[in-house]
Formats: sequence, structure tokens, C-alpha cells
Amino acid sequence: MLETKKINKYLFNKMQIKTIILFCGFCILSSSCSILSPESEELLPEGVVERERMIVILADMQVAEAHLLKMKKRRGKVKDSSMVYFRKVFKKNEITEDTFEKSLKYYQQDLKNMKSMYADVVTRLNELQAKHDEILLEMKADSVRQDSIKKVIIIKDSLDKILADSLLLVNDTSIQIIDTSRITN
Repeated sequence: MLETKKINKYLFNKMQIKTIILFCGFCILSSSCSILSPESEELLPEGVVERERMIVILADMQVAEAHLLKMKKRRGKVKDSSMVYFRKVFKKNEITEDTFEKSLKYYQQDLKNMKSMYADVVTRLNELQAKHDEILLEMKADSVRQDSIKKVIIIKDSLDKILADSLLLVNDTSIQIIDTSRITN
């Protein structure tokens, strides 16, 4: 009986050790999954914007900064208008300045992820630039079409006037001929 108690105690301890090892393995596995995918929405701390939305916000911030630099070059000095533009970006994206700062600090903790995010921001900016260029090209094409239509209308009006004047001359000439033929008889 003493032997059975020792065997049971031994098996119980062995089971406990297996359970502890399995539990530790599960913990390590689950924590490694969260390390591998910090952009997952479920794992984000409260008040942190998800990765894709943050990329859009960062791209909007870059557009605002570029606009401010352009204004600064034209006018020289830009007085505190940067925060006005940034607040418009926050309002457009329905976030607060605090949420943006908290999210930025969160993403800056993982430099590889932040570098990847900025690569995505550059991609987004390139897409926006391509759309902008396409719109400008369409506007220029429309402008050329409108100019061409105006030129055609002007030419048509000129031709109509020339034709009308020619008809009047022909009519005047035929009237004169008719009138002169009457006078000679």
C-alpha cells in the first residue's frame, strides 16, 4: 500500500509537471502570436487607431505638410496654420489629437512595423499623386476640347458671316444687274 501511494504521488507530480509545461507552452505560443501580429485590431490598446487607418492619417498629414511648405515658399512666413491643417486632418479622419499621438507612440515602439507603415504611406501618396495627375490631365483634355469647340464656333460664325455677306453681294449684284438691264432697255 505504501508502494501504491508512492506510485500515485509520482504519477500525480508527473501530471502536474506535464500540465505546467503545457500551460507554459500555450502561454509562450500565444504571446509569440501577438508579437508576430501587433497590427491585429483585437490586440491594440484602447485608443490606438488600427494600422490601415493610421496609414491613411499619416498620408493626410504628409499632404497637409506639403501644402504648408508650398504656402511657406509662396508667402514666406506661415503663422500657426499648421495646427489648423492638422486639426482638419483629425476631423476628416474622426480622431482627436490625443488619439493620434497615442497611436503614433504605439506604432513607433516597433521600428520595423513603423518602417513598413511609412512604405505604405509612400505608396498611398504615390496613388494620390497619380489620381491627381490623371484628374489634371482630364481637365487639360477638357480644356483643349472646350477651346477647340470655341474655335470651331468662331470659325463657323465667321464662315456664316462671310457666306451671308457673299449672298448679300450676290443679291446686290443681281439686283444691280436687273436694275441695269431695265435702264438700258
